[in-house]
Amino acid sequence: MTLRGWAIVAGCALGALVTSYGTGYFHGQKKLVGTVSAAELAISEERGRANALKEADAAQATENARRDEVLAVSRAAMVKARNELAALRGVHPVSDPLPPTVVQPGAVGSGGSPVDVDGLSQLDKAKDEVILAQANYIEGQDAKISGMTISIGLKDKIIASQDRQIVGLHLALEAQKGLTKGALWRGRIQGLAVGAASGYLAGRL
Repeated sequence: MTLRGWAIVAGCALGALVTSYGTGYFHGQKKLVGTVSAAELAISEERGRANALKEADAAQATENARRDEVLAVSRAAMVKARNELAALRGVHPVSDPLPPTVVQPGAVGSGGSPVDVDGLSQLDKAKDEVILAQANYIEGQDAKISGMTISIGLKDKIIASQDRQIVGLHLALEAQKGLTKGALWRGRIQGLAVGAASGYLAGRL
């Protein structure tokens, strides 16, 4: 076979190779482009979710601060109520037995001890105030714990969303590397094809 014949055969073979490679190349590049687009869309969506979660977390932090203030007030009220009760108990010890009959202040009952009816009413009222203050304080503690639990949950979700963004960025980066590498090889193949075509034409002349 003449040199011209070999040139024609080589040109046809190279053309078939380039065609086959081109089909696979464009299919692969299209897939990589799709991967990049999907990753960028997922990243954008996750970023939006993360921002919404951060806003919710900031709002919850403000609410938690308000609950701390309420808890501090209820604690102060509870301490005050306890102190007032302790002061009244100093006048009317709880351990003292009540006389069998209640008489007016200054009078002496069968037990021989004066009983301050108004004082006993104040003592009972002070006990009720302590019970109410303690209930409010416990309610405030429950609200604070609930707020902290919500904040922890929001922070966990923010971290999970940021992790998903990192995964999406990694996928997009790898796909971009594939596109860059593909573009490099495309340039090489195109150069080879041009060279082969030139050789083919030279063989025809």
